[in-house]
Amino acid sequence: MVYRSIEDVKKARRKGISFERMVDEVLKSPGLLNQYEGHLFEILNTAGMQLNPKESIWIDMTSESWRKLPLEKQQSYTSDYQSWYAQQMGFSEPKQIKSLLTSDLEMRLIPPALYLQGSPEDEKGRDENEQQRRVLISRPFWCGTYAVTGAQWNAVMQYDPSYFPGIEQRPVEKVHWLDTQLFCNRSGFRLLTEGEWEYTCRSGTTTAYSFGNELSELPDYAWFSKNANNQTHLVGQKKANAFGLYDMHGNVWEWCSDCYQEFYEAEETDPQGPKSGAGRVIRGGSWSNPAGRCRSAYRFWSEPNRRTSYVGFRVACAID
Repeated sequence: MVYRSIEDVKKARRKGISFERMVDEVLKSPGLLNQYEGHLFEILNTAGMQLNPKESIWIDMTSESWRKLPLEKQQSYTSDYQSWYAQQMGFSEPKQIKSLLTSDLEMRLIPPALYLQGSPEDEKGRDENEQQRRVLISRPFWCGTYAVTGAQWNAVMQYDPSYFPGIEQRPVEKVHWLDTQLFCNRSGFRLLTEGEWEYTCRSGTTTAYSFGNELSELPDYAWFSKNANNQTHLVGQKKANAFGLYDMHGNVWEWCSDCYQEFYEAEETDPQGPKSGAGRVIRGGSWSNPAGRCRSAYRFWSEPNRRTSYVGFRVACAID
């Protein structure tokens, strides 16, 4: 259906059309979008669209309408969706500071969505374990704006494990997966699942990186083998993605909660990974890796009791 006016949107809502379908149909209504200068969520606000606690609301980022959007539109709509969702939940902005004993941890609200995990077959550097599938992240959550830093680790654990010590705002590293569980148990946070991690990294995009496909832009977003000078760097020095998250590409790999499996299941909702396995998922690439390993879809793993100078982690928690 093509909406020609706000009244059309209101009528569709009264008929019980789902939120994800409504968004998709608005994206197919260029005349209405032009009236509002492309501001998708201004249209929904004007139409009186509100979160309903009894209704699961999310955007379908696997739809043809979404996938055909120019990159900059995917990014701007994702950012607008995040802000709209936060306001609907009573937050003035999609950001919150969590107290971490003697340190603070900034987090960003991540709204629910259906997205395409994995990479298309023609993506440069693609591995066989990146098969595409639809994944629904059905609940909003808070995600760390940055990887956990040395200062934050020390505030909870009272020691500094890092190979690159001395600068507290570098990401902590030389922590294995079991270490991260101790940190999370003491601090009240958790690791992201692999499904959540790729969704937050992509932040609405369907390209190789959260900023597109151009390798020439990677140094603006990531510390990797060509620009990191064989070391980690302060968090937040590069550009953020559309969710406002930094260093999702490069600097340090990030532990996920899942056990690794070479080929995951088909379409899933809130996947948790297999119940057992020899390795745990790590994502994002690091200061020591080439560009291809920093792609949004690149998958890797490590033994849960192995500590290295290129693996750290990021935390998440439920919305209060």
